[in-house]
Amino acid sequence: MKRFLSIFLVAILIVLQIPGVTLAMGEGEGENPRIIITSSNSYTAEGGESLNITVKIKNNSRDDWADAYDITGTLGNDPTGMVYIDGSSYDSVKELRSGNTSSLSFRVKVDEMAEDRKYTLPLNISYYNFDGVQQPTITEAINIRVKNTKTSPQIVVERVDIMPSNTVSAGDVIAVGFALENIGTGPAKDLKISLDGLSNDEFSLAKGVNSKIVQLVEIGGKSYVYFELKASQKIKAGNYELKMNMSYKDIKNETIKEESNFFITVASGKDKSSNIIIENLSYPTSSIGQNKEANISFNIRNQGQMDAKNIIITANSTDQTGLVPKTVSTIKINSLAKGATEKVDFKFLSTSSATTKNYPIEITVSYTDDFGEKSELNQFVGLFVNAPEEGDPAKGKPKLIIDKYSFAPQLVKAGENFDMTLSFYNTSSKKNCKKYKDILNC
Repeated sequence: MKRFLSIFLVAILIVLQIPGVTLAMGEGEGENPRIIITSSNSYTAEGGESLNITVKIKNNSRDDWADAYDITGTLGNDPTGMVYIDGSSYDSVKELRSGNTSSLSFRVKVDEMAEDRKYTLPLNISYYNFDGVQQPTITEAINIRVKNTKTSPQIVVERVDIMPSNTVSAGDVIAVGFALENIGTGPAKDLKISLDGLSNDEFSLAKGVNSKIVQLVEIGGKSYVYFELKASQKIKAGNYELKMNMSYKDIKNETIKEESNFFITVASGKDKSSNIIIENLSYPTSSIGQNKEANISFNIRNQGQMDAKNIIITANSTDQTGLVPKTVSTIKINSLAKGATEKVDFKFLSTSSATTKNYPIEITVSYTDDFGEKSELNQFVGLFVNAPEEGDPAKGKPKLIIDKYSFAPQLVKAGENFDMTLSFYNTSSKKNCKKYKDILNC
């Protein structure tokens, strides 16, 4: 038996040494390698998710010698771009023996805006046999079913900024900024913001257009837009309501509209309006007699930022028994530009019945500005009339009167301190005044 087995093994060795047999085995005249995909080609994912794609392959050749070499898998993006390769689109296996298995791995990303549907990624696998001959390419489709529950964006106004100050004055240029946030469950795209309620009489655009575009605001994302506005020179003090309109789309391209109101506070525009003052006031500082003419002149100057209109200037004697106007007591000026000055004159005449005393004259300047507000300025001056004494001056009692007074500064502003100088006159030319006391009441 042992002898028979030895003879059999020797016979096999002799056969293997035959050149024809060795050549046939070396040239691979048997079956070529055959790669097949053994894993599922279907996956599920949610919007915004990343997932691994594992493609299992097997060399399903029936020939034990039919190995596969340089196996390369290429995975492409979905044509819509909503599902795409996150990393390398290639993976390879150096060698796969007949009957063995391996895998190709890829990582893909699903866009947050991907719709609820199936997406297809093309897969190609190429490989070679032992002799370096490329075998037929395997083509497969990787199907990814997207279930997107993140579909409802909601843009809210987190903050409204009025810059550089919350309080605005007439003529100011300001920036109105909006801090926006997406608190919804889906991304917002094509966000458009505009303002409603603008007008030339209140607030208008200082520059740019009344529309801001933000391409995309992700879930939980924030954005900031601003508009440059100018307050009208004519705007009045108060709170002004404006409206901010928003429109944006969800991942299904359905349009969502929102609106939000905000307020701008306008301060008093006195520092921006017209402001008339009286300057260079000239009038007799010494006494005049009966039937004497007195001239009063002064300048009015607009030191404000707007033209003053419908200016009416009056000068009236408060006691016309002793002092009467010799010229018209009312002067009207249609307009006075900012920084401009106008001189006015009035003439008065003391009457023959005037007594020795001080006769006040009230000067009034009234005007309006572009705000439509009426303003009035008052100033008093006094003309002292010295009349002849009646009867026996030696028997009369002495009498003190104020014949002159002055202020420093000449034009006193509300809330400011000032100096007042008074001059007293004894109407008696024969008797002195003694032990007199001054009491000033307001």
